[in-house]
Amino acid sequence: MINRFKNIYDKLSDKKSKNIFEKRLMYSLTGDESYLLELGKEYEEYVLKSDEWKTFYKKLKSIGEKIVLYSAGYWGRELLLHTKDISWKYVVDKKPNREMFCGIPLICTDKFLEFGKDYTIVISSRVYYEEICSELIDKGVSEANIIDGAILFDMSEGKQYFDLLELPHDVNGEVFADVGCYDGLSAFFFDKWCDGKGFSYCFEPDETNIDRIHRVLKNKGISNYELIDKGVWSSGGRLGFVSTGNSVSHISDNRNEDNDNFIEVVALDDVLLDKKVTFIKMDIEGAELEALEGAQKIISHQKPKLAICVYHKPQDIWEIPELILEYNSEYKFYIRHYSYKDNETILYAF
Repeated sequence: MINRFKNIYDKLSDKKSKNIFEKRLMYSLTGDESYLLELGKEYEEYVLKSDEWKTFYKKLKSIGEKIVLYSAGYWGRELLLHTKDISWKYVVDKKPNREMFCGIPLICTDKFLEFGKDYTIVISSRVYYEEICSELIDKGVSEANIIDGAILFDMSEGKQYFDLLELPHDVNGEVFADVGCYDGLSAFFFDKWCDGKGFSYCFEPDETNIDRIHRVLKNKGISNYELIDKGVWSSGGRLGFVSTGNSVSHISDNRNEDNDNFIEVVALDDVLLDKKVTFIKMDIEGAELEALEGAQKIISHQKPKLAICVYHKPQDIWEIPELILEYNSEYKFYIRHYSYKDNETILYAF
């Protein structure tokens, strides 16, 4: 086992990658979650010490007491946790399901707008920012009173897959396999990364997520994509599927048992081999290894850039890079972590 780990370690291209690999590996071998907590703490400190965060926080501090947060979701909660000395008056949401959110009164949009059009409204949702902003303006809120507050997302999960400075661009245009598209943001950020000179094949089998992808990409002005409503696996077929309508939908562990919810799965080699794929991203809740097996020909012959999640299963941190090197030994690796917690660790290969 030591030699297996060393072969991967020697392929890592910088000190930062080796530090993350070591912590992930130690967690996988010992089960000691303190290694993952260290990764999360390091990333949180990086964000909070950044000029972007300091500038944003200073802006919030200058507003005064007539300030509200729009969106009672995960990133709204994270923003409140990191801005406890801001005088938030309300949290606004289209369909609130409780009276309080993180100790702050939670109020529906229409009720708030009866009196709050002159408040500063901070929108923490990146997915629906344009949609929320447009609705508020249509209902009489001045655009000057709206602040983009999705900074914590942008500086963590919003960076993953595309922030690595060493990641090369294909001058002839990029062809992107977005495996596990979820809400469409990865296709959106890909379009920004390649300056609109690319095309996305978005693989997403969850029907709720499919509707979300079309809605989000339309709102963000993205049309250069094709949505393929199938899962990705080592070969074609049908597999049991757990549909959650969010980012953790996944192929069932009991794949071949009787199950009311089945999806079609495909191998990338069977669908995209003739498309000259330049970039593959995978975030599919633990099915990454099997999906890579179905892309053997593309990886071997075309050597696309890869951005693969390596945190869903403990063994992913060594089994995934090993498989990539088996298919094409010319790859070099970087690893980056994009979360204040234990998830969102990405292996880059190119």
